Amino acid sequence: MSRTVHIIEDDRAVRDSLETLLAAWGYDTKAYGDAEAFVEASSVADSDLIILDLILPGKDGRSVLRWLNETERKSPTLLITGTRKQPLTQLRRSHPELTILTKPLDGVTLRKCLSGLEASSQIH
Repeated sequence: MSRTVHIIEDDRAVRDSLETLLAAWGYDTKAYGDAEAFVEASSVADSDLIILDLILPGKDGRSVLRWLNETERKSPTLLITGTRKQPLTQLRRSHPELTILTKPLDGVTLRKCLSGLEASSQIH
């Protein structure tokens, strides 16, 4: 049975690359260019993982995290960002359960991260 990964990323090249890579690794993917599209179409209750960009047009990644919390969805979330500054420190404090990777992403690091989530039983 293949796992579903929701990808919320506004950069089409990054989004397409993630879809291609994850499909090669056996995941089903659903991709969204912004937070609003994800929230409107979301069947996240059935998903195994969310890959979420922090900086998005309109609602940002923090808004999606709040929505997930408010709707009591517990899908493991991998936050990706190009930001390496102060906001990440605050975000790590307020969401210690998050895994955060900084861009540019590489396949080896992403695969290790996914393997780590699977090993810790966060992905069923």
